[in-house]
Amino acid sequence: MSAPETFFIDKPAFADGRAAFAYRLGDLGFTETLTFPSGWNAEAVGTDAFDKLLDLAALVLGTSYFKLRAPTVISAPDIRLTEAERAFALDVYENGLGEFYARNQLQRFGRLVFDIRADDRHAPAAPVLPHRALLPIGGGKDSLVSVALLEEAGVDFTPFAVNPRGPIVTSIQRVGRGSLPVIRRLDPDVLTLGQQPGYYNGHVPSTAINSMIAALCALLYGYDQIVLSNERSASEGNTEWDGREVNHQHSKSLGFEEMIADILAGATGGALGYFSLLRPFRYGILQL
Repeated sequence: MSAPETFFIDKPAFADGRAAFAYRLGDLGFTETLTFPSGWNAEAVGTDAFDKLLDLAALVLGTSYFKLRAPTVISAPDIRLTEAERAFALDVYENGLGEFYARNQLQRFGRLVFDIRADDRHAPAAPVLPHRALLPIGGGKDSLVSVALLEEAGVDFTPFAVNPRGPIVTSIQRVGRGSLPVIRRLDPDVLTLGQQPGYYNGHVPSTAINSMIAALCALLYGYDQIVLSNERSASEGNTEWDGREVNHQHSKSLGFEEMIADILAGATGGALGYFSLLRPFRYGILQL
């Protein structure tokens, strides 16, 4: 397959409760949108912390478009990354897409190049966030176990979901609280191209994607914790490829959890926490 040399990520934008993310791949252009429910804080949008989270979200959400041709160079001319953020982005595009590479027989480990400027600015100031948690809800039992744990501990929390439907809606209704639903609209061309000859298709790090969307919600609506429901088994690899153990649940693993927790804390001046309840309590529920 003749792949374009560079995947371009444009500077994202937010206006009127809608975030837009633009990408370019050869002569192809894509735009993805996130629509947030009413009640978001306009003052949060103007902060350096929100701008940084929006940039990081653009990188992570971009995996859905990058995978169409999986070039080796990723360029974001108008985004700046610290050294830690660059390592995070590389982890998302390497290990987060590991199963995709294995299934498509693509050798990308150690070969990806990020053409992105270094960010030597001062760390963003910490926004003032209320002491409460966002809880991503899935359609299974794990998130309901977290609901029970949070309720038992007396923690103020709100269920969160991206494109909620079916069992996710049912689970949220069973919780009996308000919720924060975000509508994610992929560019329609990515869905059709992924089924055509000459393009790749496969797994993307959905938990990483949803976590970045949750982080945006945390600043927009005022939450200082994102609480996941990832089990210990999520850290186990399921295959070997290109000299590396591949885990199709990489963005649910403990290693990724520790990395994204540091990244979100750094992007928000330490204001935003991130951890899972269904592991040995590395951070501990008491910090909520």
